[in-house]
Amino acid sequence: MNESRQGLLAIGSFAKATQLSIKALRLYDQLGLLKPSHIDPDSGYRYYGNDQLHRARLIRMLRQMELPLAEIRRVLGEPDEAWATLQAHVRALEDLAAQARRMIRDVMSHIHEEEPTMANEVQVREVPARPIISITQRVKVQQLGDTIGAGIAALVAIAEAQGGEVAGAPFGIYHGPINADEDGPIEICLPTATLLADQGEVSAATLPPMRAAVATLRGEQCEFPRVLEGYDQTYDWIRRHGYRHAGSPHEVWVSPPGADEHMEVLWAFEE
Repeated sequence: MNESRQGLLAIGSFAKATQLSIKALRLYDQLGLLKPSHIDPDSGYRYYGNDQLHRARLIRMLRQMELPLAEIRRVLGEPDEAWATLQAHVRALEDLAAQARRMIRDVMSHIHEEEPTMANEVQVREVPARPIISITQRVKVQQLGDTIGAGIAALVAIAEAQGGEVAGAPFGIYHGPINADEDGPIEICLPTATLLADQGEVSAATLPPMRAAVATLRGEQCEFPRVLEGYDQTYDWIRRHGYRHAGSPHEVWVSPPGADEHMEVLWAFEE
């Protein structure tokens, strides 16, 4: 194929013109983000048109913003929603930066093997059997707060619709890790005075009694990722005392988020 006659750029020339790597261009082709204008049927070599420079450079800018490829697809496919998508992404980056700043002191303590800054006393609690209603969601940490709030509101509404009485603080059971990469799931639970009925995606059940190690957290201790120290403390306490962990950890939201936020981490254990 005669590149100059056809007015196309070979992949190497296109890479130089856009400051993208050949590896990246091949990936964007596979994902359908930036398909070549022509692929030589004999050699499989990719060629691009000058009219594709704008899209390629836009993708480069979005990657420089650390925008995930799935979000880039959304921006390219729904340009009217681009502003909202980018603003949400920037807020997420700012949240991550704030988390990193909060973690510096604790990271340095771990590096120097110092005692944790949040050395709360772990207590033992006998938790009786409890009827609950719950909803299970898969969500990453950026959306966790909103998901918990919406889930609690939905559970309260269903309890009221069934004539049930709320019998304690809502809590979450983390059946898997939730962070920037993993999505749990989390089971959002609301204790009720009596056993209610299943309704749609909301399940009703009676949790068995448990003996749990409990760490109490307040204020900034409740913010992610510092809240994970409560999980570390209860986990370590159980092992240190020769017990075995039983089930998934619970996070009890004693009070709503705010300056006086109060929560508890419970981890069941057995002999």
